[in-house]
Amino acid sequence: PSVISTSPATADKTDDIFGENWKNHREKILSAWKETITAGDTVIMAGDISWATHLEDALSDLKTLSALPGRKIIVRGNQITGGTPYQNETNDRQCFWIIFNSALSVENIALAGTRGWIPETSKKITEEDKVIILREQGRLERSLIEAEKFNCEKIFAILHYPPFDEQEGLQNDGDHEIP
Repeated sequence: PSVISTSPATADKTDDIFGENWKNHREKILSAWKETITAGDTVIMAGDISWATHLEDALSDLKTLSALPGRKIIVRGNQITGGTPYQNETNDRQCFWIIFNSALSVENIALAGTRGWIPETSKKITEEDKVIILREQGRLERSLIEAEKFNCEKIFAILHYPPFDEQEGLQNDGDHEIP
């Protein structure tokens, strides 16, 4: 989790539900960001920037992020559902670049991505999961096709849900290099 939520609508949710080391997680992220990220840096956020599930409830979180230095690239997570993933423009300057059925090019690296879902190898998979997996595969395919158009040196795929299951760990189909 990388939630930095400040939204009053989600005041009852905190990262410390994940364990002791998550106490004051938001403050740790914001402090480290201010200490290490400069205006010329690029920060890739793989979803869940807010506990809010509706865009209007996440606006305070987006405002907090927009005030931080650096170019922010966001791939949608499983929070903030429905409608446009995030608003791109704030105060006449672009604060966020969104990867959603699209791709971006940053310093000769093409970035593609999507939320993803649990792997097909999960023993917990349901019929509903299979529908979501197909949808997310389609989104990733469209994003990768867009990334190829940049003719960059490398393509990075960004997933909110990593390709792990509860049994085997990292899933490798044998045809792709996984660092």
